Amino acid sequence: MGLMGFGRQLDEAARARMAEGTAMHRRFQQELAGRGVLVRAEVTIRDPHLLMSGRIDALVREGGRGDAVPLEYKTANSTRFAQLAREGPAVSHWAQLALYLACPPRPFTHGVLVVDERAEGGGRLVAQQPVGTAFAEWVVQRVQQAWAWASEGQLPPREPARHCLDCDRWQRCYKTEGDRQAAVEDHPAWEPALPMPWEAVAWESQHELLRGR
Repeated sequence: MGLMGFGRQLDEAARARMAEGTAMHRRFQQELAGRGVLVRAEVTIRDPHLLMSGRIDALVREGGRGDAVPLEYKTANSTRFAQLAREGPAVSHWAQLALYLACPPRPFTHGVLVVDERAEGGGRLVAQQPVGTAFAEWVVQRVQQAWAWASEGQLPPREPARHCLDCDRWQRCYKTEGDRQAAVEDHPAWEPALPMPWEAVAWESQHELLRGR
């Protein structure tokens, strides 16, 4: 939808969440700098073959030493945070990190996802993603498919699942929230199944990368 120019539909609540997330994002970058592990923040990355560009939240050195590692930072409300803790990373979060790892010149061996709970004294989830996974290959294929559909001026068939509940373009697919909820209840899991054993993703409350020098 983004490739075809379909705008995001944000209400005031969504804008408030985004503002809060942005503030937490800046505090987290300051935390990394204070620990002496931050190499650079907001690093632009491009892939001329996938016609894709993005911005890595931070490059860090684990324990303040070694090679730089890309880090993606997210926030979630308490309900969503608890769900992520049970079920593993959100597909969109994990896919974003996978694409960063796939971009040339591909100097990375792995990346790190950090999710903070948007609540006072909230928890933190940290997970490490290696390069060259089957999931990463699937993500690259999906990007290529998206460009193919966009070049024809068409949207692909809908793939309803729980990710629809987090979409800020859902009105393009469903007339009402009830219609969206019914579709998700009928298809709670993404079909076909993702090439990713989510139970194998080990969440940590902390990580060497965040412990500083």
